[in-house]
Amino acid sequence: MANMYLRYTSNPLLSKGTIKAKNEHIRWLNEQDTKQLKAKLFTTSSYQVRVKSMEYEATDIANNIFMRVFDFLSLLTFTENDIEFKVLDFKVTLQQLKGIKLRDVMLLLSNCVGYADGFIIRPLITDRQYSRVYSIFTSISSETRQTLGFTNYDIGSAMQTICLQLVDEPNKYPLHQELADDKVSFRNKVATETDNDIKWVKNELSKIDNLDKMPARYNSYPTLKVYFEEALPLRKEVIDHADAKILTRAKVFAKPKWKKVWIADQTEPDYIVDGVKESSLYFFIWTQHERIIREAMMSCFDNQNACHQVHDGIYTKQSLEVDVIEARVLAETGFIVKISIS
Repeated sequence: MANMYLRYTSNPLLSKGTIKAKNEHIRWLNEQDTKQLKAKLFTTSSYQVRVKSMEYEATDIANNIFMRVFDFLSLLTFTENDIEFKVLDFKVTLQQLKGIKLRDVMLLLSNCVGYADGFIIRPLITDRQYSRVYSIFTSISSETRQTLGFTNYDIGSAMQTICLQLVDEPNKYPLHQELADDKVSFRNKVATETDNDIKWVKNELSKIDNLDKMPARYNSYPTLKVYFEEALPLRKEVIDHADAKILTRAKVFAKPKWKKVWIADQTEPDYIVDGVKESSLYFFIWTQHERIIREAMMSCFDNQNACHQVHDGIYTKQSLEVDVIEARVLAETGFIVKISIS
């Protein structure tokens, strides 16, 4: 196709209009080929403006292609690099990569800094929010982290556990307390009531506390309806009780609240910033406490700098009893937490 294009454009007898038409035709073919290729290799999720970004998932064909690439890689001999290891570096063998899903393999190899009896992965850390720390470790799945030999020490029901200890009367929020006490039992109750699987329930519960308006479907789900009705005053109380320093930090990172402004003779409104979103402010308040708890957890381990932070937990290759961690958290932060291991 490229050679045909060169022949056409070099022909002095062709008019500029003909050349332009040929060029447009080729561009159209390229776009169609790209669309077909994407359709064969990836499935995509829905996209909503300011709500949800597009997500791609590899098809069986893409995974099969990638497995063939692994077969090719297994025939190669990699040159050993003289690497100065950093504290968060970790090694991934070719055999381990074969058991990891495509998306995570691509993420891992994009952070590879060399080879030394395995691919050396160096996480690029993003830490600017006073709350959560982001790196490749927060992007790869928990299954992949476990495949690489890391153990997860997780704060049970972190948001509910933290927020209920930031308010004066936690008994005003009984369903949040029920979830904090036994999240498995609570999720199962909701799954039975809504006739949905646990994955759906987990996703629904993770977003309720950040909603501004109750979904109409909750009128058919009594537990979710009451849980949502608790969420709004809990959110407000946590914000109202926030320490001045924590509140100031949260306001820096909270998402803006947009207000419609109609201008004369315009068919579409303009948007102006009208403060910050309450749900976002709430998030950046309780996650600062989450970080304080994480750092107390990390201090329990011999090399706390080798712990990978993942939202409400830490991953490390050292084993430790949970009661030791829980006691340290209580002593250093005043928070009562339940730590689980996976």
